[in-house]
Formats: sequence, structure tokens, C-alpha cells
Amino acid sequence: RWVPPPAPAASFPPLYMPVAAEAHRDSTPGSSTCGGSAARDDNDAIEAAASDLLHSRSRNATAGAALRRLKMEERRVQSLAQPLPGAASAQSEPTAPAVEVDALERSGSEAAPYDAASVLETRLSDDNAEMAGPASKRREPMWTEKSARCPARLRSMEEAEALLPSKSVCSRRCVRCVALCSLILTVLLLVLGAAPLLILSARNIAPWPPPSHPPQLQPPQPPLPPPHPAAPPPSLPTRKQPNILFFLADDMGYGDAGYLATGNRFGKLLTPHMDALTAAGMSFTDAYAGAPTCSPSRCSLMTGLHSGHCSVRDNGQEPLARGEIGFPTLLRARGYHTRHIGKWGLGGWGSGGSPLDKGFESYYGQLDNYQCHDYYPSYMDVGELRPGNRSMVRRLPIAANEGASEEKCGVDRLECAWTGDLWTAEARAFILGHASAAVARGDMPQPWLLYIAHTAPHSGGVGTQEEGMPPVPRVGSGPYGSRHDMGPEVSYAAAITELDRQLGLVLEALETASEAEHTVVFFASDNGASSEGGHDYLTFNSSGPLSGRKRSLHEGGHRTPLIVRWPGQIARGTTSAQQFAFYDFMATALELAGGDPSRDLPPDQKDGDSLLPTLLGRPQAQKAFVYHEACRPWEKKHGWGQALRVGNWSGVCLGSLQETEGPACTQATFLLYNLDNDLAQAHNVAAQHPDIVQSMLAQMRTVRTPGATCRRPGAR
Repeated sequence: RWVPPPAPAASFPPLYMPVAAEAHRDSTPGSSTCGGSAARDDNDAIEAAASDLLHSRSRNATAGAALRRLKMEERRVQSLAQPLPGAASAQSEPTAPAVEVDALERSGSEAAPYDAASVLETRLSDDNAEMAGPASKRREPMWTEKSARCPARLRSMEEAEALLPSKSVCSRRCVRCVALCSLILTVLLLVLGAAPLLILSARNIAPWPPPSHPPQLQPPQPPLPPPHPAAPPPSLPTRKQPNILFFLADDMGYGDAGYLATGNRFGKLLTPHMDALTAAGMSFTDAYAGAPTCSPSRCSLMTGLHSGHCSVRDNGQEPLARGEIGFPTLLRARGYHTRHIGKWGLGGWGSGGSPLDKGFESYYGQLDNYQCHDYYPSYMDVGELRPGNRSMVRRLPIAANEGASEEKCGVDRLECAWTGDLWTAEARAFILGHASAAVARGDMPQPWLLYIAHTAPHSGGVGTQEEGMPPVPRVGSGPYGSRHDMGPEVSYAAAITELDRQLGLVLEALETASEAEHTVVFFASDNGASSEGGHDYLTFNSSGPLSGRKRSLHEGGHRTPLIVRWPGQIARGTTSAQQFAFYDFMATALELAGGDPSRDLPPDQKDGDSLLPTLLGRPQAQKAFVYHEACRPWEKKHGWGQALRVGNWSGVCLGSLQETEGPACTQATFLLYNLDNDLAQAHNVAAQHPDIVQSMLAQMRTVRTPGATCRRPGAR
């Protein structure tokens, strides 16, 4: 490896060339000491090259270059046609044996003359015989001078050029070019030597702190405090922090998942990858979404607040409150890389409720709830945090979907790009790219959070927001292509199976990247089964044994399938009746990342409990209660309502008025069910248990904060 040479002695300038001795500077032009003739000046140039090379002889590459330059000078001198004054007498004398420059300098002015070329070749033969060549090929000295008093010295470039005759323009140019090239080469090597240090420093840059305000509108925010150095429990894997992947379906019913299906006249819907996930992990029978509708449910998932505290309580265009902290923010503070792909529906750029505002470092999907109804949009919303907590946001055009329609998209809609395919491809690229980058660096991969929110099997359109049957691709070429007995409902069946296929592709990417063992996978749906866009949830018995559907405050409106897999940590093929709601996920993710929910959750966002003990097979007390509320519930189509589960008692309270402080109903209209023996909620037993009704009404009054959320304009 090349290293810069030591600095020259203080008596020499930084850039130096070999020139004549002090005696030469004192002599006059034409004198017998070192000068007067053009030939001797030319030989001075040869001498200069020799001394320069001798100074750098330990570097063979430089020596070789100087040797070639020296021999070019010799050939140029030999080619001079005009005889030089005094040349005959000089050549008639016998040549003295060549001596080294150092010996000449030590001997003073009476030392024997020397041949620069011979000296050079002699010194090189000591250092590198191959470069110098055999001694038999050394040249005879071109001229000698008994009275030579010109030992080589290191002087400035200006002095070297002054000694060259006026005819030797090429010599002067050569001297200047050699010095300039040496300087450029030295600077270049210094820069290349420092580059690895700069790269290593760049790899150690800490992750950006999460924003608390819209990054594009606010100045950079101060960094979050470092995570607490609490040691992980002994049961955690070799990596202290696992990756976390949350895969969310949209409007998929409780009974659409294979392990919860109760059967229908068309047979079980095909979900092989969900079934495999169930066999490899833990499935839950008593898990709940955040609310019976999309936006409030996602608000609960993101903030760890139930629907009586979360800022978004109705489907509309209202964003998350700026002060609400998203769970990705907590994971980023503990070293996670956070990415969201798919449907957001909780606020656009600059609203304070965008994905970047809530802790995601990058986003690719559809921000607007209603835009998500278009399965083949003309663009995708893209956002990314840049250094200094600044954000870059844009709309990324999708050329294949320009002017999308049923006619343009062709048979099986294969001429257009479905959002589900685009989002899965993006998720796979993230997983595989993250793993490849870690391998290239040769270090432990940074843990990551990936939140994928698909729109299937929600109703939708092709190039429009009008809601019809879910227009997924590959219906005709898929497993239901010949199921004409299903009629238009074949689109819903195909949507469930296509969603399952997307899940399988993501899980396959984890295996390919060797990240499956280090990733906790969650699969769930945002609310109960839908009956929108021409679909009837009863066709495939999508609510399973439960009563109600999407927008309902009965169990079928907000219970969800939940499957969790963590190889080596979660027992395979287990089923749990532990109650879980979306607002428990923030505490669960935090504890998975090594945090302490009792200490590290935001003070005003502690509605949830960590599910980690249950996942790891440890004893865990049942939740104290599960709470939901909704505007315009399906049961009444107006007003608002509340649902409360305490143990196996389920209470439903429906009101006819706009939202008040609560409760939404009175004891006379309260509905009470015992889920132990009435999972379908077919028998109201409120009259038999007035004490339980009164207790639940009191809790419904205090468990929430009031707000006129059901009167939001634009709510659906």
C-alpha cells in the first residue's frame, strides 16, 4: 500500500528538482566549471533526473518512470548534429569509472567525473535488477569533465529551469509537467486513502429522530432520547430486537379465515398461506379490531388508544391529532427502521396525521380513504424522511393505469397494475434489499418494522372510486375461474384468495432473506365482514358464528382473525382465547423492541396491554375490558353507540341522539349477552342481570372522553 513519503529537510522547498552545486551558481556562463555549452546544460538535465530518481529509488514504479525520462534525455542529446565547443577534448580523455552521486558530493570539487546514466543504472540494479536490466547493457558515459564541480543538490523548480539552455524548451516543460503530475498524484492518493474512513463514518450515522410535526412545514425537531438499555427477557432470540411485520386486510370477515370458518354452501374459501401461518404460529379466537369501521380502527392500531379516546372516531377526512404519537415513533427511538406500504386513511401530507408524522421513515401507498376504493389508480403517494427531519413527498405516476377502465385493463385486468401487486412487490423489495445491505456491510441487520395494509377484499372500482365488487385481477385464470355457480360473488372469493396469495409472497421473501426466524408476523383485518359493493356477507358466512357485520357494535362488527408467528419463540399450532384489541399492539410492539410498556408508553396513550406474555406461553391475566364505539352503527343507521366486553359479558348500548357524554342508551334499552353460551348474541339477558347492566353503564360513562365526532362533515 502506498503511503506519502516523509517531508523533505527544512533546507529544501516542498517542490524540488536536482540542480548544480553552489560552485555552479557562482560561475559565469561559458566557464569551465559546469557550464557554458548547451551539451553540458543538457547533461545537467540528465543529472537532474538521475538525482531525482536516486532520491526516490525505494519506489520502483517512480524509478522506472524516471529511468525512461533519463534515457529520452540521452537520446535527445545524442541527436544534436552540431558539435559542441570543447567536446573533442572532453571525449578524447579516457572515461573515469562511474561513481555514485553521494560519493561525488563527499569528495568535493576534485572528485572524478561521473556518468549520470551509469550511476542511475548502478543504483537501480541494487534495488531492482529487473527494472535496471543487465549490467552489460549499460551505456558508456556521453562526456566527462575532470574538473566537474557540479554535485547534485535539491533546489527549487525555478532554479532548475534557469539552468536549462534556452533551446531546451522541451526540457523545461518536462520538468514542470513531472512536478505537477507528482503533486496531482499525491493529492489523489491522499483523497483515496481518506475515502474508506468517510464511508465507515457514514455507516455509523444514527437514525433520524421521528418528527412530531409535518416535516415539510416545521424546522428540524430535536432528537428523541435514546432507548432505555433494559435487557431483553431470556427467551428472546439471539437478536435482541426482532423485526415486526403487520399485514392488515380490509373488510375481511372473522369467518373468512380458514381456522375460524364455519362453512357455507360453496365450500371453504381457499386460504392456503393463512392456514400455513396458523399451523406455524398462534391463532386467536377473541381478538378485536379497533372499531367497526376503517379509520377509527386504524387510529386505534396506530396510537394505542381505544375508540373512546382516539382522535378519529368516524370514517371521514379528519387526520390524526398532531399530539398523538404513533407506535412507529417508539420503535424508531429504539433503533428500528420503519416503513409503511398500502392504505393509510388517517391524514395527508402536512396535516399532522400523515405516515411520516407518526413515525414512519418512508411510505408508498394511498393516503386518502376514498382514493383507496380505486384498485387501479393513476398514481401512488410516496413520502420519505430526509436528513434533518425534512420530508420529500410526491405523486408517483403509474403509466399502466393511465385512463384505467374495465375495457382498457383487458381480460382478467392484466393490462393494468393492481395496487395489491404493486404493494407486495414493494414489500418484497424492502425485505430482500434490507437483508442484502446488511450482508454487504458484514454487520448485524438493523431491526425493521413493516406495516402492509391491503385494500382487499374491500369493495372498489377500476379507475374510479365507485364501489363495486372487489375488482382483483386473475379472477378467470384463478381457482374460481370455473365457479359459475357463485355468480358475481366469485369476485369476493377471488379477492380473499388473492389477498392470501400476497401474504404468501411476503412470507416467501422472509424465507429468501433468511429473516423468517427473526421476524414476528401479525395478520389481522381492520373490522368485520362487509356487505358493500353488491357483496352479501352471508354468502360465504363471513362473520362465522358471530352476529353482525362491518359497522355493527355486535361481535361480528369488530372481532377479527389474528394470527401471530415467531419461529422458535411462539409454539406452533396453538390457539388462544386471550382477549386482544388493536390498541394493545403499541404496548406489544414496544415490549418486543425491548421497551417497558409501564414506563415507555406516552403518558396519555396507555389504554393497551402487551400481548407478549401470551405469545411466549407465559401466564397472563385476561384484559379488564374491551371497549368500542361507533357513529351511525349498522343496527340503527343513525346516532351512535357503545360496546363493552367484561370477561364474557358483552354489553351493547345504542342511542338515537347525536353523540353525548354518554352512555348512549338507558338501562331499559341496554343489551346484555353472555358469550359463554351465546356467542351469536341471540338472547338479551339484561333484565335478568340489572346489576351488571348498571355497572357497565357506569363504565361506559367514564371510559371515554366526549366530543362531537359523529357530526364531522364528509363522514360516511
